[in-house]
Amino acid sequence: MGATITTFTSAMRNKYLPRLRSQLNDNSIFGNFNKQNKDDVQWEGNAAIVHLHSSRNYSGVKSTGESGPLGDAGSQGQAQLSIPIRDVKGRFGVTYELVKTTESSAGAVVPALQLEMKRLLKDIERQRGRILFGFGQGTLAVSATGVASATQDTKDAGGVVSTKNPNRYIKKNMKVAFTDGTTIRGVRTVSSITDLNTIVLSSSITSTTGDFVQLGVTQSSTDYDSYNKEPMGLLGIVDSTTYNGTYFGINRATAGNEYLRAGVNTSTGTISEDLLYRLIDNQEEISGEIVDVAFVHPSIVREYWKLTQPDRRYQSDGQLANPDAGVNMKAKPVFGGTLRFERDKDAPFETLIAANSSHLFVIYADEGDWVNFGPDGAGGESLLRPVADKTDYEGVFAMLYNVYGDRPNSS
Repeated sequence: MGATITTFTSAMRNKYLPRLRSQLNDNSIFGNFNKQNKDDVQWEGNAAIVHLHSSRNYSGVKSTGESGPLGDAGSQGQAQLSIPIRDVKGRFGVTYELVKTTESSAGAVVPALQLEMKRLLKDIERQRGRILFGFGQGTLAVSATGVASATQDTKDAGGVVSTKNPNRYIKKNMKVAFTDGTTIRGVRTVSSITDLNTIVLSSSITSTTGDFVQLGVTQSSTDYDSYNKEPMGLLGIVDSTTYNGTYFGINRATAGNEYLRAGVNTSTGTISEDLLYRLIDNQEEISGEIVDVAFVHPSIVREYWKLTQPDRRYQSDGQLANPDAGVNMKAKPVFGGTLRFERDKDAPFETLIAANSSHLFVIYADEGDWVNFGPDGAGGESLLRPVADKTDYEGVFAMLYNVYGDRPNSS
């Protein structure tokens, strides 16, 4: 038995870990963020301290004329963000029977392990994608009508006001908590999703209109939710006061903190290049920085494509003779090479999140690793642990990180 567990452990750490980290951190939407490791930042406890340039010396710079007085001596404004490290963890199990049937051949265990790892990777990746387009609250949807029932209506996927597909982040067999952020109404398993805004739970729960539907778990008869436990997301960075009025310890609404407030345009209506021009120019006027990336749902890309249709030129055989902005959205198609589009299925509907990518950061305390449960008895690590009162084993993959922007007013 020990030899087989050691085979699992070796493959988990040496064969799959580098590939797993690369796919999660580099080959995804996270590739647009500037990476900082734990040695790159200052720490206070489990929070990273990021120093910001908050204001300029406007009083000290002027033309004096001959023998005229200098401007008043001023100074640069400084502030700091306290960014707590958050986690995303994944857990999988293997049975005693699986271990026994593969222990006769060291290579036979690899397909089973590979299957678990690939599936776990995808599950972690999906949740990180959703989290990245959130604002740290952990909300999958909102309770539309409080009711004592196993059948619950939902609205506002991700906590973003919208009538489009409220259940998009909720999946069958998820364990979800209904909570107002203070009181947890209960945790139930999602038995089925009957339509775009209705879910059926494993048993009745008494919800209240406006409750947050979040990932939850019950342990030792105690219910847990995900309220404010997830990493920050783009909606919280590129924001004024809608989702995160307090941004890593600083009140955005306080006079003098305007540098933390992004430009927000609501009730936009039909997208137009003129509108995008004006919004990009406005943020450059405010911050001195030019927006260069827009994170969008595919529906936004489709709307932009419609704007380019009159400019397309086709040959007689139907082939595109003059490729234009409607072809490659990642090639900075907008405004002569100013802005590129990053499309992602987890982005909120009907929302364009534009930012200056040089001011987006992800801090890793751990880019992802298998939890070491101690010595394995054979001189190595134990990355699989026995399940209490069973003959099964389980592994846990953990990531410790958070994301932030140091100049939200450039977004």
